[in-house]
Amino acid sequence: MVQSALLNKYSETEHFFLEKEDMLNSAKFTALQRMVCIPDQIHSDKVIYLKKFTEKKHQGDGLITDKKIYLGVYTADCLPILFFETRNKTIAAVHAGWRGLLNGIIFNTIEYMSRMGSDKKRIIVAVGPHIRKCCYEISAELADKFFTKYKYLHKKSGSKAKLKAGEHFSLTDVALSQLKYASIPSENIDSLNICTSCNTKFYSYRRDNNKSGRMLNTIGLI
Repeated sequence: MVQSALLNKYSETEHFFLEKEDMLNSAKFTALQRMVCIPDQIHSDKVIYLKKFTEKKHQGDGLITDKKIYLGVYTADCLPILFFETRNKTIAAVHAGWRGLLNGIIFNTIEYMSRMGSDKKRIIVAVGPHIRKCCYEISAELADKFFTKYKYLHKKSGSKAKLKAGEHFSLTDVALSQLKYASIPSENIDSLNICTSCNTKFYSYRRDNNKSGRMLNTIGLI
């Protein structure tokens, strides 16, 4: 497993981004599953508040709590994003693929945490292993959707420049730009520089297609 050095500074939480080897250790994985709340992921912008541990699979792609439970999401190229507000001790686990990012799941998560009393300046964010720009090709149409909806992400501000089909795109940059636009301080953000497609220690749907498994990523209050 890998961890965020930034999140590790806070003893009130425990977190990890599992590797393929961890998932293949059935005894260890089964034990972890029994203690983590995981949503029924649907590539949406929906986040759900949990007030207690439950095995019920709520439909959505983000979980939030201020209780002493563990939250988790599965990924295999999409971005696992973990949140921790240091004052009111609120956490969130988010599964962010291109659909979730395009539809604003990061903004929805931060807004929900704010409604619960979280201070954006105190929110720590760890972005776990995911497919990076080096391995992620998208169509010009999809790139244009991002540029149209989020003008501030356009590399040539005010221009009409578009990516050509088959060019590489950075979901990392989208996520980091959204976090900063939502007033999360740069020093509060830790993005692990690991590409799931390049690194065979991780599952990758883009690399392995339907043969790919899924990795568990989790954060809990302790």
